[in-house]
Order: sequence, then C-alpha cells, then structure tokens
Amino acid sequence: DIDGTLTRGGRHAVEVFHDALRASFDLRRVPARFNTSGMTDSQIALGLLASVDVAEADALARIDAFRDRYAAELERTRERLVGDLVVLPGAAETLAAVAALGHAQSLLTGNYEPTARIKLACVGVDRWLDFEVGAFGSDHRDRNCLVPIAIEKVARLRGEQVRPEDVVVVGD
Repeated sequence: DIDGTLTRGGRHAVEVFHDALRASFDLRRVPARFNTSGMTDSQIALGLLASVDVAEADALARIDAFRDRYAAELERTRERLVGDLVVLPGAAETLAAVAALGHAQSLLTGNYEPTARIKLACVGVDRWLDFEVGAFGSDHRDRNCLVPIAIEKVARLRGEQVRPEDVVVVGD
C-alpha cells in the first residue's frame, strides 16, 4: 500500500484528484467529506460521482479519461507533490532491507498505476519496487481482487508460481 503505509501527506494529490474529477465530468463541486478508507481510486471517484448524481453508466464511460487527466496533472505539478508527501518512518529502511534479503517487492494499492509511480518516485522509494507485477486500482476497482491479479502477473511475466499463502501484504 502507499497512502498511510509508505507515505503520509498527499493533500495536493487529493486536490488534483478532485480537480480532475470536476474537469472530467463538468462538475461544479465535489463533496468535501467522503470516507475513502480502503477504497481504490476508481471506487472513490465513482462514489463521489454518485453523491452528486452522475449516472453510473456515464461515470464508467469516462473513468479512464479521468484517470489519465489525474495522472497527467500530478506529473505536471510534481514539484508540489514532492513537497507535500513524506515517507513514513522506517518505510524506506524496511524496503531496502527486504530488497537486500533478495525478496521481490511490489505494490498492491488502490492507487492507479501511473499515480502510484509518480507518488513513490517523488519520495524516492520506487527503486525497491517491481511495478510490473504489482496490482493497482487501475487493474480492478475492487481491492479484494488485487492479490490474485498480482499473482497472475508474476506467473505470466516472471514465469514463477506464487501461492496466495506465500504473499505478504503490508498495509495501514
């Protein structure tokens, strides 16, 4: 996981998320309070859209364009994100230590893959992670489906069979 596990902060990312949502769906406002705990980026976007009466079919039809806008704007405003995110104490050291032991590390996060890459590059911990076999909110909007997706990617891309019981998921 990223937010709350590897990093803290991210107010700028939330603002960019809301701005991209407003622009992508021609909204005047996005609700200020919305419990996003444990949700993927798509679940958050779809929940916010439903709360302002955007039809689900319309939301689903334009969710990819929203994702692309969100990632592009985060990249464009990367300098602000660098100043906004902090690595949680011990996170970088733990990633480095696990890498030194030779264990594969990737991500299982509700963040879209492009935004996950941007966020972790901004705080300098991306070098210990194999993004290619990670599972992201852009792979599936239900977080519960992400472990099987990551296992399938490891098999397909690395030719390794991983059993679910061999996977360790660390999250907040």
